[in-house]
Amino acid sequence: MKRLILAAMAISLIATPLLATTVIYMDFDEQAIDADIAMVGTFIKSEPIKWRGYPCTKVYVSVDEIIAGTFSGTEVMIIEPGAGNFQMVGARHLRKGETYLLFLEKLPEGLYRIVGFNQGVHQVTAEKATARKVITTRETRKLSPGMTLDEARKRIRAVRERAGKNGAQQ
Repeated sequence: MKRLILAAMAISLIATPLLATTVIYMDFDEQAIDADIAMVGTFIKSEPIKWRGYPCTKVYVSVDEIIAGTFSGTEVMIIEPGAGNFQMVGARHLRKGETYLLFLEKLPEGLYRIVGFNQGVHQVTAEKATARKVITTRETRKLSPGMTLDEARKRIRAVRERAGKNGAQQ
């Protein structure tokens, strides 16, 4: 019995990393470069779906502004990993009515996914004291309350220009 328990423990220690997903950290600039589009949008609704055999959530976001890349339309459909009782640990899900700066990668089906396993999601809020629109990023959460949306626009366009990617769509 003792050998069986030790064998089960050994198998679980070996098998656990095989089930894990490793996500490489991307800073704000890397997200801007890797994105097909950078946009500001507001979450409208979501629905659970099975996509490529996996439980996912299809999120509908109204397009408020395209900062970089090319997109025509008023609504973008985004695939997020996980749905219902099956949620991906570490995945940041969008919330209804909230506004976000999103870095998106185009998928063949006309859908988009968030760059860097949801690292490309940055909430846009209004500062209480000034009413300026600011974004909260993983970087700025540690250092400051956030950069303004205007600063983010300039940074995205400058980084993409240096990388040889297209600028903004007006």
